[in-house]
Parts: sequence; structure tokens; C-alpha cells
Amino acid sequence: MNEEFFEKAKQGVPIDIATDPNFKDICLKEVHRCREKCFEINTTNPLGADYRKKLDELFLTQLPSSVTIEPPIQVDYGCQVKIADKVF
Repeated sequence: MNEEFFEKAKQGVPIDIATDPNFKDICLKEVHRCREKCFEINTTNPLGADYRKKLDELFLTQLPSSVTIEPPIQVDYGCQVKIADKVF
């Protein structure tokens, strides 16, 4: 992921999605990746062994074991989401 692009967006730097090449190259790729992962998560048994692995893939990190996320979910920029301990 291009952290510089997302950092600018977090700071409120305007992004023209019609002309900014990073939008397609970075943002749309991440949105598509997340939509596919969310579909997989939403069609997986939340009590099964694969469910937790798919959540980790969505957020690109190993979530704390105390975190509970119930389906259905929709996340567009999983690479930008940070989830702390004991979140439900």
C-alpha cells in the first residue's frame, strides 16, 4: 500500500478522483480487494477456523484474540483500519 497517499487523505488533502492516477492505482485496488474479502467473510461460518484468518487478511494484520467482529461486514480500506484490544 502507498502509505503516503493515504496519509495525505487523512490530513484532508483534496483528491480529484477523476484525474489523480493514485486513486485508480491505489484506492480502487484496495476497495476491490476489500470487497472480495468481505464477501468471503460474509459467506464463511463465523464459528469456523477460516473466519478469523479471513479477518486478518482483510485488515492486513493479526487481530487481537479479544476482538469480535460479527458478519455481515463492509470495509472499503481494510489496510487503513486499526482495531484495538477488546473491541466488539
